[in-house]
Amino acid sequence: MAGYLKARRFGKKGASMVMILRAFDIVIAAGLIVIMVLYLRNVKDDTFLEKTYLARDVGLLITTAYASPGDLRYCYYEVGKTGPEFDYKVENGQVFVKDDKGEVKYQFGQEIARPVQAFNEKFVKGKPFAVFEIRKAGGAVSVRPIRAGEASDFCKV
Repeated sequence: MAGYLKARRFGKKGASMVMILRAFDIVIAAGLIVIMVLYLRNVKDDTFLEKTYLARDVGLLITTAYASPGDLRYCYYEVGKTGPEFDYKVENGQVFVKDDKGEVKYQFGQEIARPVQAFNEKFVKGKPFAVFEIRKAGGAVSVRPIRAGEASDFCKV
């Protein structure tokens, strides 16, 4: 580093200027690192992205059920490593995913024949915390939640 500060072209004044610019670069880099760490700490506890993913995923599955030829039965399992509790609701062509921090909605293709009532499934480590049975019969799509311990001839909880 001593050789770097002894700039032949700039002389002694140039060497001090290079040192000031390097210090300025270090301060800017440290400031950016602090800002990034604070942002990541804030995002870690936020559930917005997870709610958005779940709302879009369920909405796209319902749209896919409408587009599929013939009859269809599908079980939607959402298994996670952490246990956020979300309220799911499907009505008027929209999927709502809600928790105590806010609500996310996603509009899908058509209105389904029988809306899903809001429900909240408790998470047990390694078990599904959201299970939907999506059925299409005769062109009508129905979605219903299946809670733990509830009997279903198709979906296993």
